[in-house]
Amino acid sequence: FMNMNLIKMSLSGLMALTLSIGAQAAAPFTITGTIPQLPDSVKITLIDIENGQEGTKVAETTSKDGSFTLKGETRFPSMCNLNFSKYSTKRGDYVRVASTRLMAGDGNLALSSSVTFDSICNSYQPEPLININGGKANESFVDYIAQIGAQELADKKLGYLGANKYFETNANPDTVRKYDALKDASQKALTASRIAFIKANPATAAASWLAGKELTTQFVHDEQTLRDIAAAVSVNPDTARVNRTNRLLEFSLRFPLGRSCPDFDVTTTDNRTLKFLPQLTPGKYTLIDFWASWCGPCRAAIPHVKELVEKYPDRFTAISISLDQSEKAWRKALEEENMTWQQFWGAATNDQMAATANAFFINTIPRLILLDDKGSVICSTNKPDVITAALAKHLGE
Repeated sequence: FMNMNLIKMSLSGLMALTLSIGAQAAAPFTITGTIPQLPDSVKITLIDIENGQEGTKVAETTSKDGSFTLKGETRFPSMCNLNFSKYSTKRGDYVRVASTRLMAGDGNLALSSSVTFDSICNSYQPEPLININGGKANESFVDYIAQIGAQELADKKLGYLGANKYFETNANPDTVRKYDALKDASQKALTASRIAFIKANPATAAASWLAGKELTTQFVHDEQTLRDIAAAVSVNPDTARVNRTNRLLEFSLRFPLGRSCPDFDVTTTDNRTLKFLPQLTPGKYTLIDFWASWCGPCRAAIPHVKELVEKYPDRFTAISISLDQSEKAWRKALEEENMTWQQFWGAATNDQMAATANAFFINTIPRLILLDDKGSVICSTNKPDVITAALAKHLGE
């Protein structure tokens, strides 16, 4: 898995540059909380989740007599996870047992609940069970939960249900396809609701946070939608947030739906290094399949790619690009899978691998990229069924 780790390091650097914020005044906060039956010595940690993919710890304390107090500062009023962890003697470490979101950084917040700590721990979505008073930024998030929290919860439960059905049916293809389609529809509806909230509440911290989430996706929105999202929250009175949004927009415009396929180097099966773009067939839809020999889901997707190649011989072509670090493993898998369409190696060197990954922001595989007959990205997914449906739609099947 070394090659994927190298890819993630490269992409993490790119995101860090995008999310970086210049020097500015800190946003201090104090959070006090009282929860019924909150045990002593529960570790309570506040993580700023607007500061990169992993987030940043900004404050930590332990509970006593059912209460706690946290003090710290954020870069600006930011979305945070408030994590509750109990010590596990079995693991010899603290284990998170509950987490709730809040926006901290513009003064004092007072947290309370009418339910017990165990009830919070057993909830899919704790936010509606917890009352937080104070802070204009957090008030905007409370409004968001009031309007869209139920939809978020339904989407989350649908994800859990799909996972359970996957194991219950031993990954039955029809069942997986059904719940994937339900989840996809739910996600699209939730995204639409979030964008509507952004446009209705453009000056709020919650809208800016939501805009940031949409502007860090890849191949979900077209260029105009991305510009509209950023423009909506440009009225935010916090200039730090506006500057961050502008940086995120610059990043997102590298990976919109409809962008032309970028160029990068690939290595052929006879060890020649070529530019990728000239390998596309003009007038044909093209599936670019990023895979590796050690990736089980990648290998499982290969028969689906083969079916599409055979079904649409005149209007469609496929190109597979291996991210194997081992040339020997790549060639062995090619022989085992009998992959008769164009095959390239995208990881002959670390530099080549990083350039290949950066072209489409690939941090997991399989990654299936569908290009239309003009070479523009119309779909990016890790699920072959999504590609099959997209092709059927665009080819009029």
